[in-house]
Amino acid sequence: MGAKQEEYIAKAEECVKKAFALDPDSPQAHAVLGWINISFRGNIRVGIHHFKRALAINPDETFALQGLTVVLCTVGRKSEAMPFFERLRQIDPLDFVSQWVQGGLYFYDGQYDLALEPFRKLYHT
Repeated sequence: MGAKQEEYIAKAEECVKKAFALDPDSPQAHAVLGWINISFRGNIRVGIHHFKRALAINPDETFALQGLTVVLCTVGRKSEAMPFFERLRQIDPLDFVSQWVQGGLYFYDGQYDLALEPFRKLYHT
């Protein structure tokens, strides 16, 4: 995000194409496409598709777990998001993004008091 946003998104998409040329089943490339679609292209369904495809290839792909948890939660599908978040937390419970995602889950569920704890941890790590 920033002044050269479109330029950098185009570069990311070019890198994804190169990754797919090397490995058509690259879970990382699918995860990046998921984030590009939900964050910058406004295409949530395509983003979800790429996150799920990445996880079908590698169930431990953290970038896809993060993305799928975030997008499902923000569209009001918290119960669907929770298994992905639990897997993410099992893989790396101390990860910065995991803490942020946990706070977001509570926040989007209207549990603001519970959201404060993981968000506070972000400022103390």
